[in-house]
Amino acid sequence: MIRLIILNSSNSNATFFIPKGGSQSENMSRKKYAQVIYTEEEFVRAIESLEHFMKKGMISIQLNIEESPNYASSLDFINKNSVIIYNSIIGHDPMSKENLIKKRVKKPTQISYIDLDKIDELRNTKTPQFDLKKLIRFCEELNLSYSNECYFAIAMLTRAILDHVSPIFGVKNFSEVANNYKGSKSFNELMQRLDSSSRKIADSYLHRRIRKNELLPTFTQVNFSNELDILLEEIIVIIK
Repeated sequence: MIRLIILNSSNSNATFFIPKGGSQSENMSRKKYAQVIYTEEEFVRAIESLEHFMKKGMISIQLNIEESPNYASSLDFINKNSVIIYNSIIGHDPMSKENLIKKRVKKPTQISYIDLDKIDELRNTKTPQFDLKKLIRFCEELNLSYSNECYFAIAMLTRAILDHVSPIFGVKNFSEVANNYKGSKSFNELMQRLDSSSRKIADSYLHRRIRKNELLPTFTQVNFSNELDILLEEIIVIIK
């Protein structure tokens, strides 16, 4: 059995259906994600439809590792039948497959890096002063990076968001937000950590030159999802 998590990454409210097991289909227009189970034969029949929506940027796909005792054979079967879906699951880093199969390192269990309801709130928040579509796209790309274990990209997109949003707080840079914004004490402490730690981590990977031995970032190092959630919540409050 092939057990997948289908994440809805569509930018529109268009109605679309993904194939499920048997002859059933799942309406994704009102869902953040769906868990589907295919037999190998059903998966092969579903490939064309899934790849179609992936190429349009409407969905991304994860392997439901928690409920896939035979995930190694599932990955091999997916790889033989759809490189596009396989790459969505493990990313383009060949070490990802080694980690999944040999080291049994599980992906983080949260469904998305940026809460999907927060992204919807941003989409529904309108202001003549600020165009939010770039911020929304940063959030969407963070989720895509998370689902594909692209941890370099997560570190750099986090910094991009911080550099992007400071005018909403009426200041020139995010350090001023972290240190001078008249928010709650807990908000300021979280923003100071977000500003200092995320910048140092991103800079260490972005500016470090090639060496004899390299270490790749881990999810634990780049996980600022809680702080970003609080930041986005404050942005929505300010704009509304």
